[in-house]
Amino acid sequence: VGTNLLFNGGFELPGSSAYSARYWEQNQPNLHGGESESGGDRSDYGGAHGGSWKVQIFGTWAGQGGSGSFWQEAPVEEGLPCSASAWFQAETVTWTAAVQELRLDYYDFNRTNLLASFSTNLASVSTSWEQHSITGAAPAGASWARLLFNVAGACPDGTLRMDDAEIAATASYREQDFNAWAYASSADSNYLRAG
Repeated sequence: VGTNLLFNGGFELPGSSAYSARYWEQNQPNLHGGESESGGDRSDYGGAHGGSWKVQIFGTWAGQGGSGSFWQEAPVEEGLPCSASAWFQAETVTWTAAVQELRLDYYDFNRTNLLASFSTNLASVSTSWEQHSITGAAPAGASWARLLFNVAGACPDGTLRMDDAEIAATASYREQDFNAWAYASSADSNYLRAG
């Protein structure tokens, strides 16, 4: 209970470049994280909530469309109650976006079926760092919990920033049966989940 299931939630480790975050980018080093669109990056400009780095999604001033998302997933057991949380900051007081949300999504083992989704609107985020969180139990058939930071239809001004992201169990589900765990495969060397 309470252990962060995400890797590099503070974005301190770079991915394929200094402006990408390890574990928040496909194949860096696995398939369990990513960023979509081209509207964001990892940045040390303007400070962070913890450490020196955060991720951010740009307004349309950057010429990259004003949309983007960052996500990472971790293995869960069905029925396990979890929370997703992170710290957020708007760079400017004029920041707005049509969609700005933190989501907790649950997927099946093959990550092809979205089984449940919980979200919170980030429209109230100010120029001071503030924590937002959502909770929800993993439904039947769930194997993965995904934290998603999503922005679409951003204004011309500034960025929306995220730091210190985590997914954590909010209660104990059961005692661990270590017979259900196996070796690490070459395709996914960070999770030792059988199945």
